Amino acid sequence: MKKYNNMAEFAAELNLARSTVSYILNDKWKERNISPETVKRVKDYARKVNFIPNFFGRAIKGKVTSDAAILLPVRAYLHHREAFFHLLGILDEIGLKYLILPVSAKPDAEQVLEQVKAFNVRRALLIAYPILKKNNVPVWKNIIAATPETAWLLYDCPDDDQCPDLIELPNAGFVGFDRREARQMVFRCVRDHGYRTLRHYGFSNAEFRDSGLGTREITVGKGKSADIFDTGRRIAEELIRTTEKKDLPQAVFINDDQLAIGVIACLQSRNFRVPEDFAFISWDGLEISRLFRKNLTTLKVPHEKMLARTLDFFTKEGPLPRLRLAAEIREGETMSFYRSSR
Repeated sequence: MKKYNNMAEFAAELNLARSTVSYILNDKWKERNISPETVKRVKDYARKVNFIPNFFGRAIKGKVTSDAAILLPVRAYLHHREAFFHLLGILDEIGLKYLILPVSAKPDAEQVLEQVKAFNVRRALLIAYPILKKNNVPVWKNIIAATPETAWLLYDCPDDDQCPDLIELPNAGFVGFDRREARQMVFRCVRDHGYRTLRHYGFSNAEFRDSGLGTREITVGKGKSADIFDTGRRIAEELIRTTEKKDLPQAVFINDDQLAIGVIACLQSRNFRVPEDFAFISWDGLEISRLFRKNLTTLKVPHEKMLARTLDFFTKEGPLPRLRLAAEIREGETMSFYRSSR
């Protein structure tokens, strides 16, 4: 990925004036009568190359300050984005000055360090789960270790074997939940409703090995579109294609509320009933899952409790939190009780 040292270089790449690009990236383009087409071209390219305007000169001169930084993955999950915007609303209410930094799956350590140091960030929140993969842990460990004056909180920190390498650092804390136990909660919910088999999409068969259920993984090709509704349609078609009427009802797990809604809508359009033919449990606990015509049974990620500890992290002095919470199942209308005779 090409890296630009300043806005002038970035603007030259697009054959635009530096001032034009500055107005666009600072959302002041409407005042300058810049065309929407140019705005879209600049913003699309900025996202593609992960370009962040260089305000470091002003920051170093003391004209820009920040009490906190929130590092949001470019491809954050929908439930993380929902929690993120809720957090911003709270921070705005209490008047906390904060900086939002997009980070990619392969972070530029030098750029992150430069930003955190230039803005003298006192507290930094990293929404961790989407990006803390095995190969990234050493990079983030170096970033956190190189900023000992900054307190870091890893939000939704994974519970795998990699994270101890990070949370052993004295300036790093975490809030998260036990995903292994969360999966077991899904399995218990399915078993308690009387099902002995489970079709599933989004996790591997290995993760379902100790479920106590007969499982079958739903696999669909990516096709031409990555659109979530297109994926939902193809999952629904796979369920219909591989299920005989004598096998109904079926219990189905989908690892995303929005995707589950799409699958259910497709099945209902084909005259299948939910939960009488296909019973669903999903994963996220989004607010939208309450508003769908069939209130989803879903594993609810404990964002309220994690956000409460995050707010304490931003506003109160004291030890950094090191907290692993429990998720919960939110019962809905898409999973009914069924006593299998098989």
